[in-house]
Parts: sequence; structure tokens; C-alpha cells
Amino acid sequence: MNSAGGYLTVFLSLILSLIIMVSLGLIEGVRHNAVALESECVADVAWNSVFAEYHRGMAERFNIFVLDASYGTDYSAHSNIERHYKKYLDRNVRVTDGGIWDYLIVDFVKLNVSESQVNKAMLLTDGNGRVYRAMAVNAVKDDLNLHTLDKVMGWLDVIQGNGLLEWNSEQPRQEAQAQIGLLLKETEGRESQSFESPTAYLDEVRKRGILSWVLGDNALAVVSNKTLLEEELFSARSKKNGINKGNVDLPETGFLEETAERFLFREYLLSYFGNYLEQQENSSLQYQIEYLIVGKPGDADNLRGVIKRITAIREAANAMYLFSDAEKSQTAEVAAFLLSTVVGLPELTQPVKVLLLLGWSYGETLHDMELLLEGQQVPLLKDDRTWHYSLDNILEGIGKDKEIEKVAGDGMHYKDYLRVLMMLTGQKELTKRSMDLTEADIRLLPGNSNFCLDNCYVELEAETEFTSDFGYTYSVTKKGSYLYLK
Repeated sequence: MNSAGGYLTVFLSLILSLIIMVSLGLIEGVRHNAVALESECVADVAWNSVFAEYHRGMAERFNIFVLDASYGTDYSAHSNIERHYKKYLDRNVRVTDGGIWDYLIVDFVKLNVSESQVNKAMLLTDGNGRVYRAMAVNAVKDDLNLHTLDKVMGWLDVIQGNGLLEWNSEQPRQEAQAQIGLLLKETEGRESQSFESPTAYLDEVRKRGILSWVLGDNALAVVSNKTLLEEELFSARSKKNGINKGNVDLPETGFLEETAERFLFREYLLSYFGNYLEQQENSSLQYQIEYLIVGKPGDADNLRGVIKRITAIREAANAMYLFSDAEKSQTAEVAAFLLSTVVGLPELTQPVKVLLLLGWSYGETLHDMELLLEGQQVPLLKDDRTWHYSLDNILEGIGKDKEIEKVAGDGMHYKDYLRVLMMLTGQKELTKRSMDLTEADIRLLPGNSNFCLDNCYVELEAETEFTSDFGYTYSVTKKGSYLYLK
């Protein structure tokens, strides 16, 4: 019995040893997996906490999510992001925060953060503003349909196809005046009355400018005098190669995608920046879209520049219609013959006709610009139904009598002309100017006086190494981006 009992004790001891060994192995395997799982969870929570610190001003004002590495201070570096990430990692690897819980809860893995660093980063300014444009497109594309693109492309086809951008009324006007001067010289000594151009008063209006015509003597008081300090903004730093850059390769885009991107980017700018008729409160410039098109530091210069360009398009379109319309062209010729005959110089008929048609088109353009700057529509190409002034109105002097009823037609608003002018503005210039405006506007917010777009991170990749007091090491790579949040 004693011998058998001894054998049984040895057998049970061996079995128990095996069970203990297997149990310890299972426990250690569980601990190893727990280290990996907790490392992933801790990294996830910390990474999400970092990205939750997006710049509120950029999100609220421009609907663009970025991580400002300066965190509202004068110093910006991705080491600031690393420090914030490490802070959240350290907080989340702790099972307790001290007190009685240290004695009641046992840490099964005893995890520590040994090292953490950001390896890759994409900045908002990377690719000469391509990332900025992509974020802008991303912010606006869900709010728009592409029917507007079809309309804009149609307007561009009309403008470019008819050469409205190249046409200049000054050349034919000067040629007509030179021809009149030559004929007057040839007929010198003949019995005739002195000749005065029937559209001379319109030349005076042209010299004063459209804004003076529309706003009257009040123009200087009404127009904003805000100015942008360009030397402190992104484009100036870019010229000096003084901007931060990321190390993420940007994908190329195809032609169709690029065309859609050009349009959507401009629609974003129209939605988030102000213009003469739709001004943004608390902005660096009042006429921001006008700045994007013209690029002058002052509001007044930008507004005049845009008005000048729209006026040129309108005058070219109106002149094209008058010169091609047989009835109106005949009306101008009859009037020119009568005016020339009255002064005894019928040979002036043809150059006077040209002056009348050019003056008529400019007078109609003044009416068009009044409507546009009042927020009404004007057709791009007019017909007899949408034409406003008669030649009699022009000869009577519209500058002396502005009580003639203004009649708007279907067509393009002021904002639509801005759309066209923005499509005609180079992508590079438009991007840099919009980035300058973005910086300038954000700097007006409290605590953002040193804000810079090239301190704003859009995409990050970080690698973290965790260690356990039980001898395990686990590495976690986290990647995050705001670019495709929409």
C-alpha cells in the first residue's frame, strides 16, 4: 500500500507540474496578446485625441480641418505634435491615477511607452498649394451640382469664341477720331460749322470710371480702403523659400479631374470669401474675390480692376451686337449723316457712325454695370428684346439724365462674372492669393496673430514602441488624415 501510494503521489505531482506549466504558458500567451491589444488601443485613443485638436478657426471659418503645430504659440514644429501624442499615450497606459486603486487593481501587462515619433507628414501648403486646393474641393463638392460648371463653361466659350477678351474699343475709337481730324483738315477753309463729337460726354464718363458713375460723388466714402500686408503672408514666405514642407508624395491627377477641380476650387472660394455685393464680416479685405482675381493689396484697386474687366467684356459684347445688327447700324448711319450734314461735312458720316456705335455700346455698358452692381442680371449677349438704350437716349446725354428706367433681363449676375474671371485666372496665382487671405483672416481671430498655413498638418504617420515590465516589446504605426473626412 505504501509503495502504491508513493507511485500515485509521484504521478499526481508530475500531472500537476504539467498542468501548472501549461497554465503558465497560457497565461503568458494571454499576457503577450494583451500587450499587443492594449498597445493598439492606447495608440488609437491617443492618435484620435491628437487629431481632435484640429484648428477651430479654420474649421468654422473655412470648413478645412488641419492640425496647427504651433498650438497657438510662437513656436511651430512637428515635435509639438509628438509631445502631445506622447502625453496622451502616457495617460492611457496607466491603469490607475494613484490612491487606493493602486492597491485594489493589478496591472496585468504593466505597459510603458519607450519611444514615439512622427515619421511622415503632409502640410496644407504642400505641392504649391495642391493640398490646400484638394481640401477646399473636398469641403465644397457635396454642396454643389455640376450644372453650374456647364453654365460657366458655356459662358467661357461665348467670351473666348467671340474674342470679347481681346476686343478693345479704344483702337477703333481713336482711328475714327483720327479720320475725322484728317477730313476736317482737308476741308479747312470750306464754309462749315465747327464739329463736336456727339459722344464727347461719354468720353468724360470713361475717364471718371464706372464706380464714379454708379456711386456718384460718394464713391470714395463707400468703397473700402482696407489693405493687405502681403509681405507677412504665405506667398511672400514662399518666394524666400521660408516655408515648411511635408514628406508625403502627392498623386498626379488626370485632365478631367483637373478641370472639375479647377471649377470646384473656385466655387469653394466664392462660398467662403466675400465680394463687393456679399461681404464677409471681420475679414482682412472686404472685396476678397476681387483680390483673388486682380491681386492688388488694396480693396479699392481690386474692385476697380474687376469692374474694368467686366466693363471690357460687356462693352465688347454690346459693340459686337450693334455692329452686326443691321437695323441699329442703319439707325447710327442715318444719325451720323444728319449730324455731318448739319455742320456741312457729309464726308464725316462713316467715322461719326463708328463713334456713335462705340458710344452707344459704352452707354449700354454703363447701364449694364449699374444693374450688376445693384445685384441684378445682365445677359452676356443681348438681342433687341434685352437692349436698353435707344440711340436718342445716347444723343440726349445719359450722363445728364439718369432717370431712365433700368430694366434687368435674364443672364449673369455680378457673381457669375466673378466666376468667369476666376476661371480665367491662373491656378497658381489664385491658390497663393487665397492662401494669403486664409492666413490673414485667421490671424484676426483671438490667439492666432502668428498663424501660418505651412504649420498646418493635414496627414501624419507616427511610430510608437511600447515595452512591458514582463519583457515584451510591441511597435504600433498609426496614420491619420483630414483630407478625406467628408
